[in-house]
Amino acid sequence: MTHNLFLAWSWFGHGQLTEMGLAFAISQFVNLRKMFVLKRLKKFEAVQSAIEADTLGSPGFPPTEKEVNKFLEDQEKHAPTGEEQSLVRLFSELPSWVQEEDLHRGNIPKVGEWLEKDSQVRHYMRSYQNTTPLEAHKKSKEYIWDHLFWAWSGMRKGVYHQSKWYDFINDSSLDDFDEGVKHLAKALHTIEDSYAPGHTKRASGTGIITDIYYWPDTKNGDKSKGIPSHEELDNPGNAKSKEFYAMANNATGAFILCVLSNLDQDQSVYVKDCGDKLNIYLNAQL
Repeated sequence: MTHNLFLAWSWFGHGQLTEMGLAFAISQFVNLRKMFVLKRLKKFEAVQSAIEADTLGSPGFPPTEKEVNKFLEDQEKHAPTGEEQSLVRLFSELPSWVQEEDLHRGNIPKVGEWLEKDSQVRHYMRSYQNTTPLEAHKKSKEYIWDHLFWAWSGMRKGVYHQSKWYDFINDSSLDDFDEGVKHLAKALHTIEDSYAPGHTKRASGTGIITDIYYWPDTKNGDKSKGIPSHEELDNPGNAKSKEFYAMANNATGAFILCVLSNLDQDQSVYVKDCGDKLNIYLNAQL
């Protein structure tokens, strides 16, 4: 089900990218001291913890909470604060949800595109040979933009819903918030895929996108010509991948922080901030 041949950055790569990005975003967000939002998120976590018996980890990963706390401690050189730990627990399922975006009918070999038309949009690739790289770029960027907007919209709606938000049976606040986090997972998966060398060609140093690959062309590679396979390229340990894996890490953290830091802002402020970041991290010359 999770064979690396069909997954960018491998099953573990997506999880770790999201965990590291989440640690960065939580650290920066807590330092902004947006007290109303912090207090509401802490209350959400308290209700969520009461509903769940324990915090689940990412599939195939050590418990997410433990991993993100470790990244926070490495980054800040001290143990995570109580506020940070609360946010880690609240977003504990985000890395799993990002990983699980790879599990869909469109990724089934040979029949995927027949079952789910244009499915590679979510992976920042070309589903069809006659789709130009520029067209694919626009489609995937629009996909990311839509899910980032609904991420912010759903999470903000949950945070600012005043009426009995703690009544998780009859009130929609927690459901709205969770739906927002699920949209964030969809956006992050495609953002991370845009840095995978088996999906796109980015310029070393600048990260500018210069090509978007057609899925069958990179699937198996050609050992006789020294062309690595999709799986080999998207291995985070591959020497050709390390630079872009680091870029993906920075982008993941930046977009999580963008959503969190704008939960107390009007739509126009978020739209500008998110749009600016999309133009930076998805800069393309096609």
